[in-house]
Amino acid sequence: MPLLHIETHAGAPIQAGSLRLTPFARSVILRFPNFPGGLIWNRPTALLVQSPDGDEKLLPIHDTTRRRQFALLGASLAAGLFIRLLFKK
Repeated sequence: MPLLHIETHAGAPIQAGSLRLTPFARSVILRFPNFPGGLIWNRPTALLVQSPDGDEKLLPIHDTTRRRQFALLGASLAAGLFIRLLFKK
């Protein structure tokens, strides 16, 4: 198995009234050679909505938590650099 493996899976369809909903998720698997275990990260990516008349819509699911984490990381790095420049003297 490769070091990094990314795959998208369709879940089991769900009937909600007259609509049929199919969730999609992405899995990121990180395995280290000669080391037991690894890291697995699953997150929802989209929802396929099918109506009885045949219309289909793919609704993306945006990961706002990840965006906020990257924003917080960037702000922390910027604040650290700013403090370092302030107290450099």
